[in-house]
Amino acid sequence: MDLNKDAVHRQDDVESGYDAKIRDDDVVIQNDTFAIKREALGTDLPPNYWRSPGFIGTVAALCFGNISNYLSFVLPANSLALINETLGPSNNISWVSLAYTLGLAVGFLIVGRMSDIFGRRWFFICGNFLALLCGVMGAVAKDINTLIGGNILGGLAGAVQISFTVAISELVPNKHRPLWVVGIFASSFQFAAFGPVIAQALVANTVLGWRINYYINIAVAGMAVVLFVLFCEFDTSR
Repeated sequence: MDLNKDAVHRQDDVESGYDAKIRDDDVVIQNDTFAIKREALGTDLPPNYWRSPGFIGTVAALCFGNISNYLSFVLPANSLALINETLGPSNNISWVSLAYTLGLAVGFLIVGRMSDIFGRRWFFICGNFLALLCGVMGAVAKDINTLIGGNILGGLAGAVQISFTVAISELVPNKHRPLWVVGIFASSFQFAAFGPVIAQALVANTVLGWRINYYINIAVAGMAVVLFVLFCEFDTSR
């Protein structure tokens, strides 16, 4: 019975063309469920790959995007009382932070698979552009509802920005991935660990007060967008 099943599966593979694909000379790892080509191992990188503008620019863009993600949430979430004094009072003030979580949850449902199909490049460009819009809306907001709308965009952007772990895996060999993932995470350490302290210090020592959080995000997200446009190393399609 098992032999008959194997014969049927093999015939299906031949008819579908899968059998021909897995016999490619470049396949180095193969079993019954998948085949991995040599180029996927990252052992034949171009000369000076690690110092190329494309690689450096893309990694820098991922770092700026990761930082922007924390700026969109951590700093405003620790300034809600002051925001409510300026634009409120409003019973919806808690939604300024909850809106980010809502946007993040929705974004995670679509980012992974859709970027697998259509490619990472434009997802990261558009995602960081949404973070830029979040910063603009927060910087000019006249009421709490505007901030809520902006933070929904920030959450959608965050789903893309946090996905740098997937993106960097397409740029470096498997054995180097843990180091690069840690490095990009570390780029946002100051805001992830000391965000509340930084937020309060900025509020107390700047003329713009809590709005400075959003202005900083405009600069950081804007830099990420520019770097992705100019240096992105991802394939435009998959």
